[in-house]
Amino acid sequence: MLRHASGIAGYDVLRLGGTGGPVVVATPTGATATLTGLTPSTAYQFAVRARDTAGNVSATSAAVSVTTSANPGNPGGGGPSCSAAYKVTNQWGNGFNGEVAVTNTGTAALAGWTVTFTFPGNQQITNGWNGVFGQTGTAVTVRNADYNGAVAPTASVAAGFGASYSGTNTAPATLTCTAR
Repeated sequence: MLRHASGIAGYDVLRLGGTGGPVVVATPTGATATLTGLTPSTAYQFAVRARDTAGNVSATSAAVSVTTSANPGNPGGGGPSCSAAYKVTNQWGNGFNGEVAVTNTGTAALAGWTVTFTFPGNQQITNGWNGVFGQTGTAVTVRNADYNGAVAPTASVAAGFGASYSGTNTAPATLTCTAR
């Protein structure tokens, strides 16, 4: 039992499970805490204990089980979320221009966005505009440029690129958009 003579100084939020026993993941002084670094779509168990100004701690509360959202930027459906679309805008011989369009599907403005996809063939991005492109093998990542990360609800922004290929130029099957 926590001795109240010294007064409550704050709380320890404990993540349970894993190796090494409970881990303190937050030390709020009030009734709420924001936890960062959690993995999307993952189950966690947490408990809380109080700390007084003398350093004493209370008994640990009963465990609470939670599962993080699949889209951490949109845990309740009202925060930032996005969708992405891919299209070829021009094609010739062994090259083409493409576009990745990002649409804000949430009710809050985006602070930034990232789109990932995998080319099904040997397409290689050679240059890009209105986005920061990266490619490792067939895996492609496109992030917003410094000037086009903020996207209002229902609005869209597009990033374009030039690429080379041989054989067939099949579009990626799936694009994943992550909002910030």
